[in-house]
Amino acid sequence: MSTVKKIIYRQSTKAVVFIDAANVIYSQKSLKWQIDFKKLMNYFKNNYQLDNVHFYFAYIKDDKKQQGFFDKLRQWGYKIRTKEVKLIRQTDGTISKKGNLDVELTIDAVKSIKFYSTAILMSGDSDFHALIRYLQSKNKKVVVISSKGHVSYELLKAANKYINFNNLREFVERI
Repeated sequence: MSTVKKIIYRQSTKAVVFIDAANVIYSQKSLKWQIDFKKLMNYFKNNYQLDNVHFYFAYIKDDKKQQGFFDKLRQWGYKIRTKEVKLIRQTDGTISKKGNLDVELTIDAVKSIKFYSTAILMSGDSDFHALIRYLQSKNKKVVVISSKGHVSYELLKAANKYINFNNLREFVERI
């Protein structure tokens, strides 16, 4: 049996992947290696009967490099959901950037619930604990993929299965 099969057994039922890109990118900084999103898509195709792979990302207006990245993701089969990053002036005059799509991810997971039996959540954000519990109440399995130090205790405890990014490194690392 290959190593891939040891990590995740092939599902006979449909799976949907929900990628919280901000959380994944934040995790990569501490992993000290980068995910190759084309390899990641192939990994999911090889290990699951996929319905869709959703990618949620807040973008910076007029960033051509980001737009090129989104075009590549679409070519590889990702469904992209984006919204523009908001710039918020702080009381000290500095500007902070705000942009996440947790609500959009949650709505998509609930709206498409009849199309899958396994939800794969690439995030460690504790805000998704309620979503996991809801999906499980509807007899869905939930796999959480994240990295140590970036996954909340609530998600670890709630998920049917947890996969550490480092266990996927040989299959999805950008070289």
